Amino acid sequence: MTRDESSLEKGLILLKAIADDRGVTPFRDLAERMGIPLSTAHRLLTALRNYGFVSHVGTGQYDLGFDLALLAGDRSKVSILAAVARPYLDSAARQFRMTMHLGVLEEGMVTYVVKSDGEDSVNAADFTREGMQLEAYCSAVGRVLLAELGPSERDDYLSDGPFIQLTSRTVTDPDALMKILNKVSEKGYAEDDREIAENLWCLAVPVRSKGGNLVGAISVSTSWSPERAYASQAILNRLLGVACRIANRI
Repeated sequence: MTRDESSLEKGLILLKAIADDRGVTPFRDLAERMGIPLSTAHRLLTALRNYGFVSHVGTGQYDLGFDLALLAGDRSKVSILAAVARPYLDSAARQFRMTMHLGVLEEGMVTYVVKSDGEDSVNAADFTREGMQLEAYCSAVGRVLLAELGPSERDDYLSDGPFIQLTSRTVTDPDALMKILNKVSEKGYAEDDREIAENLWCLAVPVRSKGGNLVGAISVSTSWSPERAYASQAILNRLLGVACRIANRI
């Protein structure tokens, strides 16, 4: 066996171990269990990460990468995205003292795949749950995801309107929603100002892969107040930073 063949075999052994472990075991312990020297394991890990076959999902912990999920099909790319994003959303929720969500668009609905609770004493987002689906037209996450659709797909979605008015502020007219989605595309973020629930305010931004493709959207949610609305730009800047860190790990 040549040196290159030996490295390939060790890399494949390591990749299989990471796939089986699903990010539970610290990498140092995983390499030791496989009988691979730590320096060699880190070199192989770097190559696997560079090709998108492995993603960093926690302190010293790794799972299958987003690009590999697209090739393999046996692991949902959404589950890998959730594993990568969760530590960052948990940390951001503590720092914001607000609720963080990660959502994806599935059959015209937003599926919330990660929810991280902050310390907001009056949490208006307490009705959301991981795995639940909500309408896309009236949520910040949904608008980010809808804004990414092609013109025909967006037209098809809006052709189902007018939509249900959930609060007195909910925009339901398809033409008005189209204008909102165009602005979201232009600005790169979306806002829900008490449209999905009477006292809920949200900002959302896209999360993209290395190639620039949309893979989901993250949001920060809290009880509405004039003070928080005035601070929206500062909150947005921090939220964009979280999205960037997640993207760098995909």
